[in-house]
Amino acid sequence: MRRFLFSAGSLTVAALLLGGCTNTADTDPGDPTVKVANPSALGTGNTNAQLNDPTSPDVPVNNQMVTVTGSSFLWKDEYAETPSASSVGSVYVEDFTASDAGGLPYSGMLLFKSVYVPASLQLSPGDVIDFTGQYNDYAGPSTFLFPTGQTEPEMNEPIVTFRFDYTPPAPAQVPVTDLQDSFTLAGFQKGYKWISMLVTVQNLTTPGPPSQDGSGRISVFLTSDTSTQAIALDNELMALDPTQFPMNTKLKSVTGIVTYFDAFHIAPRTPADIVFENPPPQGDAGADAQ
Repeated sequence: MRRFLFSAGSLTVAALLLGGCTNTADTDPGDPTVKVANPSALGTGNTNAQLNDPTSPDVPVNNQMVTVTGSSFLWKDEYAETPSASSVGSVYVEDFTASDAGGLPYSGMLLFKSVYVPASLQLSPGDVIDFTGQYNDYAGPSTFLFPTGQTEPEMNEPIVTFRFDYTPPAPAQVPVTDLQDSFTLAGFQKGYKWISMLVTVQNLTTPGPPSQDGSGRISVFLTSDTSTQAIALDNELMALDPTQFPMNTKLKSVTGIVTYFDAFHIAPRTPADIVFENPPPQGDAGADAQ
């Protein structure tokens, strides 16, 4: 357990105390006081949005070393949906301020092969962290490049440190239409701003049974489009029971991390992220699926 660092409350108190300090020369009590500014509880490094927003002047070049401060930990991938388990260990974060005003675009980031300091650091949703690493707009593996202009922002082998604990961020309420078109560059750009962020989409009906590609990947389509580039709920972060999603399954809402691999997906973290209009029988929970 990490209890070696400040809590959010103690940071606030410390900031107030520092802000109220004055420095007076011991040899001359008549010298003017010098006020010490309050330190930022979120640090002074970049935000994810500064790096990801195409209109930002701070967008780095690929492989540039950058430091981000004040990111909220969302989730760590600990579920191997395929035998290769290539994504296990990946971490999703978003700017601490991302919950403001229903979600601030471009605030998400994928951390690939994170290095924790100290090595024993264990994070919980909502924990605020800093990280330094190589920024990369990932364009897909060499054997399967994404369409031109379509990328996923990530930090490669970042060094991660803990700043303070806090409550888990609220998901951004996103229209599914923002995520349903990765066929065109304009459509991709609508969804790009939500990549690696926690979102909720509402009032969905499955157009057909889930797709299973034989490697363990399961995709539950969320619009009438059932092509390989269609928006889908998938099993990247937890097990799904495909029998729970027959054609015309009505979902009040789906919450999860927005991921991208030639198409946008929403990856729920726990069974509670999927709210059925008519819940399936108890005992068929997706988390129990193999």
